[in-house]
Amino acid sequence: MLERGRIRALVDSCDGELAARRVLIPRLLGMEDSSRYWSIWMTLDHLRITNLAFAHVMEELTQGRVPEGKASTAAVKPDPGVGAGVDSEYEKSCETLLAVVDGVKEWRSEPRYEHPWFGPMNAQAWHGLAGAHMGIHRTQMEEILRCLRRRS
Repeated sequence: MLERGRIRALVDSCDGELAARRVLIPRLLGMEDSSRYWSIWMTLDHLRITNLAFAHVMEELTQGRVPEGKASTAAVKPDPGVGAGVDSEYEKSCETLLAVVDGVKEWRSEPRYEHPWFGPMNAQAWHGLAGAHMGIHRTQMEEILRCLRRRS
């Protein structure tokens, strides 16, 4: 997970006080407008939630099952009050995602699960989305830090 290392470097580059500050950033390609006013901790919380969701969806699809329920952008919003404790939980979610990926024997699953923006996707598509998604939010974190440091 190349993006995981880049995200780790960003988190390590700032103290907890800076990471807790919310800042309004310009809209980024691939990111909802409602995600523009987050902190570093909120971004990690969102990634924690989505990593676990991606892992679950991929695991189910590669086992020939369609996950129950409906994917929702509202269900993956971070806790605005999240703190430094999210860092270790985010790392655990990365490990969970990697464990699922490492265990997959066949990516081209027949079943599909619908993404709110992209429609029905198989496990291989969800796998590709997981990495791209982390890249979008790594860019978001870079912008958050750029804005915060400009204010200092």
